[in-house]
Amino acid sequence: MHKRVFLIFSIVLIYFISSCTKFDTTTIGGDLLPEVDNINTFADTLDIISIQGDTCQGVDYDSTKMSLSENHLLGHITDDGLFGSTDAELYLQLKPNFYPYFIGLYKDSIVKPDSVVLCLSYKGCWGDSSSPITFQVFDVPNTQHGLWDSITQYNPISYRPAQGNSLSDPKTITLSQLSNYTKFGIKGDSVNNQIRIKLNDSFRDLLFSRDSSSTNFTKNAFYNDSLFRLFNNGFMIKANSGNALTYIDLFQDGKTRLELHYSKKNKISDTSYSALDTTYSFWYFKSGLDGSTVRNSSLSNYIKRQNRPNPNSDTSNLNQEIWLQTTPGTYATLQIPQLDTNSNFFKNVLKKSIIHRAEIEIQEINDASVSTVFTPPGFLYLDLVDSISPRKYKPI
Repeated sequence: MHKRVFLIFSIVLIYFISSCTKFDTTTIGGDLLPEVDNINTFADTLDIISIQGDTCQGVDYDSTKMSLSENHLLGHITDDGLFGSTDAELYLQLKPNFYPYFIGLYKDSIVKPDSVVLCLSYKGCWGDSSSPITFQVFDVPNTQHGLWDSITQYNPISYRPAQGNSLSDPKTITLSQLSNYTKFGIKGDSVNNQIRIKLNDSFRDLLFSRDSSSTNFTKNAFYNDSLFRLFNNGFMIKANSGNALTYIDLFQDGKTRLELHYSKKNKISDTSYSALDTTYSFWYFKSGLDGSTVRNSSLSNYIKRQNRPNPNSDTSNLNQEIWLQTTPGTYATLQIPQLDTNSNFFKNVLKKSIIHRAEIEIQEINDASVSTVFTPPGFLYLDLVDSISPRKYKPI
């Protein structure tokens, strides 16, 4: 079973400690304590209220914006036991390399369309790779014509474009078998580590009827990018079942593409054609990094997480669970009411004290089912937040 870490770390907040003592070996505050001690030293414990998300912004969202070069997520985790369920949907446009576009070469005679296959470059998974997972393809309605790219969204990973009509039957795949080579076409071509989903014949026929060789301009969807996006505004791929998240590369190895398989004859002269040839053409994700003049493809990677509460968790405001998960990352807010300048503790104690040391202590949830699988995130970032408008963040 091949696994890759996606949901990594959960913690229980315990308490905040502030203390002052002249007996600790330290360079902080030592020169402020006199030889004759008329200063009372003490330790105190302050309560922390933990809240999932960034309460200053008023939302609970993932903090990391995924770049084009990163592997994107697609799949479904039914129930992790501790972390709960996760759904990841992928929305993307696959386009011709140029306009006006011709399937095959100019003036080729397309004899028979064979199939249209949506292909995704598989880079690994997190979850159960031995269990079947079922994918299905839909279109993105052209009512969101050119406006649904997640790069325009404040919270891109929580952005979900509209789902249109189904373009494929459900396709069931066993991820552990994707490393095996799969043959396609009739010329002995093969590929591995690729998810292949055949689209409906009705979409195939509609696509081939829009070829730029058509004499009817109203049917010519490949004349320019605007007309093409009115015809096909993108694909939505979702998992209907399974218990794994797959990692998908968009463009770096060329395996994410739309394959158009067909039979054609090459025009030799005005009156003669070559023998029948079965071949295929590719459409790719246009990243803007390949020098193409075609407008960049729109992209969205919607990720929804539903964490399960620990049945042994303290339900009060103290000792709460928060979920810090990487790839991509998440926010959590820690509030310490007694540090507020209007609190009695601040007025009567902190304002008259020298803070020798302050610590936030956290503890990983002890769960046997994940102790050997999950590791702490590589980085945890702590910011001090001034919640008075305009809000300010100071890295610690």
